[in-house]
Amino acid sequence: MKHKLNPSVKKKWLDALRSGKYTQCRAVLKKTSDSDPSPSFCCLGVLCDIYINEHDGVEWKHDVYSNTIQFSDNFPPDDVIVWAYNGHEHKRKSDNLGEQAFQIKHNGFNLNLWQLNDVNKKSFNEIADVIEDQL
Repeated sequence: MKHKLNPSVKKKWLDALRSGKYTQCRAVLKKTSDSDPSPSFCCLGVLCDIYINEHDGVEWKHDVYSNTIQFSDNFPPDDVIVWAYNGHEHKRKSDNLGEQAFQIKHNGFNLNLWQLNDVNKKSFNEIADVIEDQL
């Protein structure tokens, strides 16, 4: 049986994705640059940002993980995933927790949310609809 997202976390994530507050990027959880210091996020980065806002002492840090969330990761850290799923771990032997937690069906294919964001180039609103229906 596949575990469902914590309803409170799910609502916050859906609201954030649909809010227009977040600019979308691809291939990393969060992106900033010297030329554009305002951050952009992938759909999973938005979830990380919600986690950071709710947990003291956790912050975004570029490419270093020590009570931080890296900009360049493809998946949220395990702590974020376990929080989002009420402590249920999706890990099976030798599987990546992020791969398990964010699997969805799209047009008959098993995909991951990062693929909808990065490969299929779906908008945050479209990704929110999938999360609402499947996670």
